[in-house]
Order: sequence, then structure tokens, then C-alpha cells
Amino acid sequence: MVALKVQSLDGIVTAYAQSLGYRGEGLQKTVSFLMDNYAEKLNQEDVIASLDEILYATIKKYIPTPRGEKTQALALFKAVFLLNDGAEKCGLALFEKGEITSDLQQLLKENMLQSAPQVKPSKMDAQKIETIDFFAFLGKLFHLFRKG
Repeated sequence: MVALKVQSLDGIVTAYAQSLGYRGEGLQKTVSFLMDNYAEKLNQEDVIASLDEILYATIKKYIPTPRGEKTQALALFKAVFLLNDGAEKCGLALFEKGEITSDLQQLLKENMLQSAPQVKPSKMDAQKIETIDFFAFLGKLFHLFRKG
């Protein structure tokens, strides 16, 4: 387990970009872009949630989310993005242009999670439950042994 000590807004944005897989020069460019363009829009009380909102605004055209399931969409995107080295493939275009590469788009479609439909309870007619008549069963069983 790694312990991070974050003391500034810049540190939080850097840690967020690192969690998406950005490293080296790409990390510096991404953090600079986010700080220059979104620093005033970030909620100081919950910076990570604000950054997730920015990311969701970028990816919502690639991942349809019924019933406002933003958390699932973000988790799916982050998993596919990290597992397929999206930071190297997309670079700053993810935040700057709001675009991801076509191969990442295809991977998102392949890994799309579908939520189950809402349960619609309905009235069911009563059904007769037939139980086994144990004594009749034993009678038939003994009758077979008498013949045999």
C-alpha cells in the first residue's frame, strides 16, 4: 500500500492523473491543462468528484448511461483506459479535445456492462401443489416386490 501526502490542489490533480496512468511528460502536460482550464471550476471540498465530473463530461458520448449510472460508466472507462494504456494512446486529447482513439472506443463497446431491467411484479394465479402420497407410493413399491 502506498501512502500519498497531498498538500495542494496541484498535488491532488497530479495524483488523479497518475491514477489514470499518465506518467512523465504526459503527466505534466495533463496536470498543466487541467489546472489552467478547470482550477476555478473544481470544488475545493471534493476535488476528485469534480475531476470525475470533468472526465464523465468527456466520455459520456462513448458510454451510454441509463438512469444516471455515472459511477459505473466512470469505473468501466477507467478500467479499460488503464488496462489498455489509454494515457499513452490518447494523451492530452482526452481532456483537451474530448476524444479517445477508435480502438479504445471499440474496447469500451466490447466491455460494456448492461444493467438488468427493473423488476415488474405482477399478480400470479394460484397453482395447485401436488404432494406425494407417501403411503400410496409404498403400496406400489411393495406390490412390485410381491410380483417379482
